[in-house]
Amino acid sequence: MKHEYKIKVDAPMPSEEQIARHKDFNHVLQEYQKLTQPIYRRPLYKNPKAFLGLVLIIVVAVLVFEAVEEEKKMKLDGLSAGLDSIPPAIVLAEENSFLQPAVAALAPARQEFELAPHKAATLRLADGTRLDVPADAFSYQDGSPSTGTVHINLRLLRDPLDHVLANLPLRTADGMLLEASGTFDISATEAGKPLRLQAGKTIKVTMPVKGQNGVEPMKVVPLDTLSRTWTIDTKSPDISAKNLPVKLSPKNDGFGVVEFGPDGKVLRRTEPSDSSATAHMVQEFELNGLGIQSVNRAFRPAEQKEIPVRWTSGGKALQLYSIYRISPGVNTAAFFWPARADFTYILRCAPEQAQVFFGFLADGRVAWTNAQALNALDSKNGQSADLQVQVSTQPMKNKAELMQLLGI
Repeated sequence: MKHEYKIKVDAPMPSEEQIARHKDFNHVLQEYQKLTQPIYRRPLYKNPKAFLGLVLIIVVAVLVFEAVEEEKKMKLDGLSAGLDSIPPAIVLAEENSFLQPAVAALAPARQEFELAPHKAATLRLADGTRLDVPADAFSYQDGSPSTGTVHINLRLLRDPLDHVLANLPLRTADGMLLEASGTFDISATEAGKPLRLQAGKTIKVTMPVKGQNGVEPMKVVPLDTLSRTWTIDTKSPDISAKNLPVKLSPKNDGFGVVEFGPDGKVLRRTEPSDSSATAHMVQEFELNGLGIQSVNRAFRPAEQKEIPVRWTSGGKALQLYSIYRISPGVNTAAFFWPARADFTYILRCAPEQAQVFFGFLADGRVAWTNAQALNALDSKNGQSADLQVQVSTQPMKNKAELMQLLGI
């Protein structure tokens, strides 16, 4: 490829007239000053607009910082107005303790069942409770139906101590006490994936009741795990007790009925199924969802007088995260958090009731006392008093051992 280039050699010098047209020393000086002089001709404090703008930015930053710090402070304030702030460790423990048992060894045991695909099933528990599960009852979280083997994880809590050991909430948001004849904690999975009850499907429950549990109408009350409170639907149907033939003897009905030994461990029985049944007082109702649901008679108001106390043993103050109260023969329990940084608790008790107070130390041992010892204290002007309590020599191994220790 050929290129033609024109190269001018020894081009003539521009004329004087051409050079004069391009001479502009003032323009060159102005450009030089723009590049070399400071950004601000005057100091910042002498420039009102720039100075006020900077001050405004600083003020906004300070206000935002103070708002964030105030929010943190509110979270760490005491549980009662006028009391000292709670140590951050206690606040953090309370936030992380929801449904976490205080002592893992004492947590109520769970039962596991397998349901064949597309078949109805009946689950029988050791206390005689029966759950009738319809066929094709479960679906995935996105609504698609479950088609494989369903694994049911279930526990039924029948007395206040079970609720305490499972660390369930014992009060509503407005301070009422839970009074349950039974609380169901049910979950279902297929191949490790969580399931839920399909719309329109329910689990029919037949549950034996004792004593006066069937006298007053009850309702099924679910626990909202987001707000951590029991939600009462006044429009839900009442549950009444009636006499029905129910098998109370635990037998193997193909699911491996689970019983619990004196050490709290699961015992599996392989006895032949027994068709005999005896009439017992039972409650019949339906569960329209999984999760935690309580058959509740009423939310009793928190009664009694308040006594601020510090628990002590051997002259030393005890640091218990929470204290529980149980009244033998009454189907309720209550719990109390530390109300001051020195581990003072505002305990409530009724002088006429035989109430037991107890709590767990960090090493699993139990500290306990009773309402008589609490009522004997003389608390003046709201000042806290030292309450001498008993402490077990070793951690509790099972629920039966704890009940014997507390005398309940």
